[in-house]
Amino acid sequence: MGLPTNFKVEILLPDSRLEEIAPGDRFSGLAMEIEFPCLDGRVGILPGHAPMLAGVDIGELIIVEDADGESRELCFAIGGGMLEVVAGGDVAIYASSIEYAGSIDIARSEESVARAESWIAGKGKDADLRRARIALRRARSRIEIARRHGGR
Repeated sequence: MGLPTNFKVEILLPDSRLEEIAPGDRFSGLAMEIEFPCLDGRVGILPGHAPMLAGVDIGELIIVEDADGESRELCFAIGGGMLEVVAGGDVAIYASSIEYAGSIDIARSEESVARAESWIAGKGKDADLRRARIALRRARSRIEIARRHGGR
């Protein structure tokens, strides 16, 4: 028996967020490769990868989909989470937020940047400041990814 050529991938979100996620921002299918941002850099997953659990940072998630033997690259802006490779090589991505690159609204993301910068400039409570910095990183990441991959 040869080495596997693909593996199952599913993006999962907290139940409370499922209503907010557009159908195009979800993925459940076969992949040939995944590349994601983790806390120490970028990590790649190929078929047959050993089991692992990794923290996912804010940034670009790339899934090379196996579409009937043809590869197709799908790019997402992910707002952090966890990635699990289970025995057998299947992957579950537990995302705190995710958006398909082509559906990112750049103007809305720029508004999010302005709002977060305003919160930071106002120097609110520590918890608010921490949330504002995370929101700023997510918004800037969405803008960068959208510009690279044709967001609107």
